[in-house]
Amino acid sequence: MTTRRRFLAHLGATTLVPLTLPVAAARLPRAALTFTEVSRGVDHTHHLPPGYHADVLLRWGDALFDDVAAWRPGFADAVADPLRFGYNNDFVAYFPLGPERSGSRRGLLAVNHEYVTPSMMWPAATTTTRAARARAELSALGHSVVEVRRTTDGWQYVRTPRNRRTTGATPVALTGPAAGHARLRWADDPAGRTSLGILGACGGGKTPWGTVLVAEENFNVYFTGRSNDPLERSRQDRNPGAANGYGWVVEIDPYDPVRRAAKRTALGRFKHESANCVLAPDGRVVV
Repeated sequence: MTTRRRFLAHLGATTLVPLTLPVAAARLPRAALTFTEVSRGVDHTHHLPPGYHADVLLRWGDALFDDVAAWRPGFADAVADPLRFGYNNDFVAYFPLGPERSGSRRGLLAVNHEYVTPSMMWPAATTTTRAARARAELSALGHSVVEVRRTTDGWQYVRTPRNRRTTGATPVALTGPAAGHARLRWADDPAGRTSLGILGACGGGKTPWGTVLVAEENFNVYFTGRSNDPLERSRQDRNPGAANGYGWVVEIDPYDPVRRAAKRTALGRFKHESANCVLAPDGRVVV
């Protein structure tokens, strides 16, 4: 049986073998991008090459629906926060609305919100309680579906019933072979067929049938250590199997705002970096 040490030794040996490339491989076509490279550095300015401009389309806290209270820095709103655009975008996909598959001027953006940065979310002088902040941070996680339209002034988002928020606390269905397993049962769902929210929404992909796949990555960081906070203790103590509800690939239908998001357990449980689809020669879809 090959041991880990022998495997690594073999791997190291293979990396020493010279690699000879065909001459044609060195004659790669030049990139079509001709913009001037921006200077390197870190500051508070969004730098762009000459001749380019950037527009702000969506910001954390932007209301996705009518009659949602305006966002206020340092203030947690248990009612409005789950109805706002989330924090820290990762994967972004565009789903056209209408017959145009290219050149579309109206569609849905599907956006993952992977994690939050509390030190940047809350002013030092905030009076918001720790429990309220935790709920607001959970609300900023997960996934957003937002309608956008291209106008004479550029792309703009629209407050519409088509929009959808799946947060870190939204009930999500567990489907597939692991659904109902004893290790997925918890206090609020003894049947083990519901997970509470999407955590660590990293990369993703589009399916041929028009849905989006959301990959849960670093979910483990939410279930470490001990806390005296009632909300955190409820996720750790009252629900000892809750952590097993994360680490899956979630499927969301951006065209149907009322269809429940579903975690597809057949794709395995681990820290998924992404999930994308390809059509195999025999017609099957491979994730």
